[in-house]
Amino acid sequence: MAESLENIAGNLRDAYKQIKPGTMLSAHEIMDERQTNKELRDLSFYTSDGMIYYLDQDTDTPWLAITDEEHNLLLQNIDGAVEQLAKTRNYHPAYDEAWQVISAPATHRFNLDKLQLTRYNEETSDFEFPTDSYLLNPEQYDLVEHIFGLKNLKMLKDAQISKTRIKVLNPEYIQKHAQNGPIARASWLDNFINFSQFIANVRNFSDCGRVCGVGKKTDNSSDFLRRGASDSEEKMPDTLREPGQSVLHPATKEQILAVAEPYLSGRDWKDFKSHIPEKAPALGDTLQVAHEGKFISSHSQPEFDQKIRALYQK
Repeated sequence: MAESLENIAGNLRDAYKQIKPGTMLSAHEIMDERQTNKELRDLSFYTSDGMIYYLDQDTDTPWLAITDEEHNLLLQNIDGAVEQLAKTRNYHPAYDEAWQVISAPATHRFNLDKLQLTRYNEETSDFEFPTDSYLLNPEQYDLVEHIFGLKNLKMLKDAQISKTRIKVLNPEYIQKHAQNGPIARASWLDNFINFSQFIANVRNFSDCGRVCGVGKKTDNSSDFLRRGASDSEEKMPDTLREPGQSVLHPATKEQILAVAEPYLSGRDWKDFKSHIPEKAPALGDTLQVAHEGKFISSHSQPEFDQKIRALYQK
């Protein structure tokens, strides 16, 4: 029997250590899985794609190099990289190592000046593109194909997602911070609720995240078997096990909304409701929606989180 893919909840460092090296899925691979496994569409993932930003040594033009897991220097030094990102916002891999990876045959390189980016803030730029049209310039086309797979754009369109986007480091930011060598970030593929956008400049790692790969054989392994399991094997709903903790029980959307209602009102209440999946909302995704959408005030957040977690522990 083929080894099963598992979704392992947690921050990138802890979750990555629970899967076998070389098995973590890339964004493109997750999108392919979503074609047949619709439950994955409700989940967001850290991906194995390595993001290295650098300046061309001849022209000083900002570029993005996307590596596979084997050449992902951040994952290779996950402890040191996460610590450095927390302190400085960027991971600076060893200079010679970084250039070896950038020039590796398996690495894909993109000229950021040709992506027609829109400035989001001093750190981030993005480009948005429709899912029903391939009217992209050659650089954009290659990036979208590498991250999503053009055939998967129809899946987004059929799910009523008319546009999505890719977020990268701002070229001006790269000019400032990569003068002394390439800098690296992690990557994230959002769920369909958040338009399946791809974020290529991740530096914060929440326990509400997850990775997908073949789990190591431990007592704390997976929260959901994804591939290779026989029909007779019992499957556990996603995020019903947190790393190192006991099995969690599913909570319904109605239960989650009952807890959330006192903390929300008006438009925030309607927006929060629309972001919670109808079917078996995952603990990690529920907390992620509340945190990233800033629906809950900072002074109420610890109490809210505790009540939401309690729903899954009954």
